[in-house]
Amino acid sequence: MLAGLTADPPTVPPGGTVTLGYSVMNRAAIAQSVVLGATAYSERFSQNSFSDSSNDARVTLEPGAHVYQRRFSFPVAASGQVFDMLVSIATPSFSKAYVEKRFTALVAVAALPTPQATPTSVPNGAYEDYQTGMRVRLSHFQTDSQGGQFVHPAPGYLWALLYAQVWNDGTQPHDYNRLDFQAVDQAGQTFSASVYLTDRPELDSGNLPAGELRAGWIGFEVPVSTQRLLLTWDDSNTLSPPAEIGHYTVNG
Repeated sequence: MLAGLTADPPTVPPGGTVTLGYSVMNRAAIAQSVVLGATAYSERFSQNSFSDSSNDARVTLEPGAHVYQRRFSFPVAASGQVFDMLVSIATPSFSKAYVEKRFTALVAVAALPTPQATPTSVPNGAYEDYQTGMRVRLSHFQTDSQGGQFVHPAPGYLWALLYAQVWNDGTQPHDYNRLDFQAVDQAGQTFSASVYLTDRPELDSGNLPAGELRAGWIGFEVPVSTQRLLLTWDDSNTLSPPAEIGHYTVNG
């Protein structure tokens, strides 16, 4: 059924979008309603995979050979990597997959540009999601290779720590979570915020009423060889791609 797959363009910037072309042969005598699914798998970091279900496309497969398209957006965290695309053609309810096939090295995501000057704190100190009214501010960036009384970095790793403040300037309650923050190193490897990483009061998670503020430390356990980190924030998945909060020097 699936004869081939193309990506246009084959190389995109971080946060960019490609159009995937599915070459399909429908040997049935009648048209079929299906959904075109896709997941990207990094060739460099086996743990890095990205889905974009918001762009899953519902199409009608006419009898014969035709090309059907859908879009796929890559987050900033995909920078500097080449991706295999695992695509599927399934029933609209996803109860059955007619075909699932992996195409190797189909899309390349360009590396993030190296900043000319890497600040040690976020320029202007804030980012606001105007859609939800949520604001964040990161400050007091520092590294810790020793740890505290009860927890310590793993051998060969250190902690990158920042003090995070989250405001809800909107009119409705909104979720917040330390896991909304991610760090991307100079090679494009992604690190999620760690839980119970430091002895300091950490940013918690929950539902933030309108007009209120929460604050605390967030941390990332990264290799001691890390040179730079880009911090991103997705505001409980409402920002796609995630917002770039700032660049930080770890070892430079």
